[in-house]
Amino acid sequence: MRRNPGLRVGKVASVLELPHFSATRLVQHLEVEDLVARVSDPADRRAVLLSLSSKALGLIKDIEDRSYQLVKAYASGLSESELAGFVMVAENLDKILGVSDRALETVRKPE
Repeated sequence: MRRNPGLRVGKVASVLELPHFSATRLVQHLEVEDLVARVSDPADRRAVLLSLSSKALGLIKDIEDRSYQLVKAYASGLSESELAGFVMVAENLDKILGVSDRALETVRKPE
């Protein structure tokens, strides 16, 4: 939802390969935890769009920061050839997953 804000529950169900009712329940639980907000679709009054709350965005940032630190720590012990192979694999995953380049930049330029 962060990369594609304004998704409908049906799209979430499709992406997660869940039945619509399961996605609806999931969204309800996330809403109770103040992680997701429902917003009326201005283009279609019957539809509801989902957006991540600031709480959810903060949690995502915390997870990304921790992942970044782990990648940085593990990459520091690699040889030049291992590092080159790791970066090549990571770049392909980045393209597939649409992940930030931040971790890759650290690996390319160790401190």
